Amino acid sequence: MQFANYTAFRSAVLAMIDGDDANTGALNQSTLDLLISLGEQVVYYGTFGPQGEPVPGLRCAELESPLALTVTGNLAALPADCLETTSL
Repeated sequence: MQFANYTAFRSAVLAMIDGDDANTGALNQSTLDLLISLGEQVVYYGTFGPQGEPVPGLRCAELESPLALTVTGNLAALPADCLETTSL
């Protein structure tokens, strides 16, 4: 499901949690914004598991792409948007 903007996404999540009448619910928009931002942090950067083991952030296949390099003198310049090399 795609949303036109963040406000539409937040309204849909609030309706899912509080039901159709979001005005009488116990969850306000600032609390929902905090919950969404905490979820984003876990998805993007990872967290720690129950025994303290690191759980890496999720990788998205859309963020991965093949890379063609020109090697000169046993060196190759990486593109500026290269964040991490997963395999070589």
